Amino acid sequence: MKYFKQIVAVLVVSVLCLSGTLEGQAASKEEQQALKDYRSLEFGLTVTQIAKVIYGKSYKQHLKQTN
Repeated sequence: MKYFKQIVAVLVVSVLCLSGTLEGQAASKEEQQALKDYRSLEFGLTVTQIAKVIYGKSYKQHLKQTN
């Protein structure tokens, strides 16, 4: 009986994780877009490339060169 409860608990948690309900499906469109942009970033991108992904066409306004 003890193992049955553990199996049911693991099953419920796995179903919730796989269905995405714990991830927050009720997120706003802005949050979903920010998450999509964040996931599109790859290792090895330059600062300029990251600014293009995050800010779009107005990326040059957000870049500042310092020595």
